[in-house]
Amino acid sequence: MQADPATLSAVARIAEAPKAPRLHVTAVRGQRIWFKHFGAERTAWGKRLHALVSPLMYPRFLRSSLPASPEGKAARELRKIKAFRGAGFRAPEVFYQRGDVLALSDMGETMQAQMIQLRQAGDMAAHDSLLISAAKALGEVHAAGLCHGRPHPRDFVVDDNGQFGFLDFEEEPEAVMPLADAQARDVWLLFFQITFRARQPRTPTLALQAYKASAPKPTLEALSQLLHFFRVLIPLGRVAAKFHLGGDLERFMTAMDFFRDAEKDAAEKR
Repeated sequence: MQADPATLSAVARIAEAPKAPRLHVTAVRGQRIWFKHFGAERTAWGKRLHALVSPLMYPRFLRSSLPASPEGKAARELRKIKAFRGAGFRAPEVFYQRGDVLALSDMGETMQAQMIQLRQAGDMAAHDSLLISAAKALGEVHAAGLCHGRPHPRDFVVDDNGQFGFLDFEEEPEAVMPLADAQARDVWLLFFQITFRARQPRTPTLALQAYKASAPKPTLEALSQLLHFFRVLIPLGRVAAKFHLGGDLERFMTAMDFFRDAEKDAAEKR
């Protein structure tokens, strides 16, 4: 999509408006444009604390992305958009960038929105097919030497041909740890969603197979190390779950139980 000068001028005027919200979408000459103002929202104290102690944390996959100013956050997202588009993946087109502001093309409905519609329609086969395809798409991203940083159904889009696109590149773990570790964390986080959202029992297994079809070997090795580290926390998680099973803990436990069973099955087949 190529914007004409009048559209670009209109986008610039909106982007430079004072006191804009952090994220909003506006129709500009018939096109939906997303505006991100990174300076409009303060960083949560929990993220600040994580960033402060992050350089001391080991294993490295526990570390947060580098702390950045609003301008640095915009530059980080722009950098990753360019990397994904340069590798042939669908990512937003950048209409405007200045300081802490980005104006990006709309990529259509997110995968999360499509899944909600499919659940409401009772089409669980199509619903879970999206989860499997998302894992496959992430494997292709990793094979290209890239890392999303925060893979989640709300950060994926799927067009009518089933082609995946990616957005919201606000994390850059590959800047603070080896790429294989950053990609392993990508997989782990995505399977929090896959194992929790799947409606058919075979879906997580098929999704892992789809991911592994193109995943780099170093990433699979790093994933094994990550799972080994977090496995010791499972007993603590079960105790905590007796008192309060929050959403994050439930997703963690569901994913770890799946990976434990998957590794057990793989070992029995050797």
